[in-house]
Amino acid sequence: MVGAGGAALSTPDSSPTLFVDEASVGGQCSDSRSARAAATPKRPLCSIQRALILARRGWRVIVREGSYPPLAVSSVQGDDGYLTIEGFADERVSIPAVKLEPEVSHLRLRRLVVGPGVADTIFAIHVVEGGAHHLAIEDSVIETEGAAAIGLRWGTREVLIEGNVIRPANGGNGINFTSTSCAPGSPACDPRAPISDVTIRGNEIDLQGSGTDAIRPANFRRLVVEGNDITGVVEDGSHNDVLQVVWGGRHLDFNHNYVHDNKGQGFFIDDGRVVDARVENNLFVRNGLGSQIQIGETEGLRLVNNTVWDNSRGVLLRAGVKRAVVRHNVFESMNVENPPGNLPQQINQDHNLIVGGWNWGARGPHDLRVRPPFVDRAKGDYRLEAGGPSSQVACRRGADLAKMGAFAQSERAVVASQGC
Repeated sequence: MVGAGGAALSTPDSSPTLFVDEASVGGQCSDSRSARAAATPKRPLCSIQRALILARRGWRVIVREGSYPPLAVSSVQGDDGYLTIEGFADERVSIPAVKLEPEVSHLRLRRLVVGPGVADTIFAIHVVEGGAHHLAIEDSVIETEGAAAIGLRWGTREVLIEGNVIRPANGGNGINFTSTSCAPGSPACDPRAPISDVTIRGNEIDLQGSGTDAIRPANFRRLVVEGNDITGVVEDGSHNDVLQVVWGGRHLDFNHNYVHDNKGQGFFIDDGRVVDARVENNLFVRNGLGSQIQIGETEGLRLVNNTVWDNSRGVLLRAGVKRAVVRHNVFESMNVENPPGNLPQQINQDHNLIVGGWNWGARGPHDLRVRPPFVDRAKGDYRLEAGGPSSQVACRRGADLAKMGAFAQSERAVVASQGC
């Protein structure tokens, strides 16, 4: 499911298939049928739970439209491939909550509508602590009311969350990691198994003005967050952020994300050391009530090719940052905590366009302090126009237009500029 590049492995169309149709849309359902008998939409099973008893890894469970009960998966049978549970075509397959036990592995959930949940649910999709692995949540709609959309607990590994619409409401996080550590700077020393090898890609995450954190990683190993459209975060006194790291972690890639129209802080690392963080090719625009990039407790930082503009606050590097590279960015402002201490010596900065900053700003030998000519800010196009001093930054951003995914094409949101 998630290989070296974090890509999903496809399920062949020739895979053995079971049909589930509780409303008997295509034919009268019955849970007394065998796997062979339920391989046609005209003779479906009635419940997903019955299909899980019959199906094996490498099979597909195709679910017809309807409102199904909460789904609990304790294990997946077989030893080859992934078991895929997916909605049929464009039909609405609604499940109030999904719970995956620690023994579950090699399971894909696809084209489902999950939520708003049941009364005692803290996550719409809940991966229980202990070691569930090789999981995929794809092309689904996850909506909650007072609960987090997706919860991964300690020991979970090899997870792909891709192409979903995630809309928590009334206090729920979008994607929540639950694990603690003894990493330097953590709130306490409480060692748990890390959450590892997670890719969060190409999702639309909208907190609708009432959630907390869009993504909250904690005690992770190898986390990729890329190509997501994140909006709707509103600070209400609860420290609501687009991405907030606590309890530390290792190897974080945050790239090609479109962070816009939030009223809260953007990318935030604190309360636990992160080793190896790459924040590259992101666009932060029209956000208020907090710094859009605020980084502390990080060893080995690459802050490259980002545009942070039209926000109430810009970029802040705090004490605790070590070995930082800051290159080819367009920042409205950049500040550094507590200079002239040892933090400035930890920042390798050059070839940026940084207009302001009360104590830092454009410090590199080739940094520019000019207002950038964007192609069309009113339409969300924050590319730098060719020509003029800003082309020195634009040329170093690569020859290709770096579109941020189909979800943002209507805004023409672009983080890299044209060739030179």
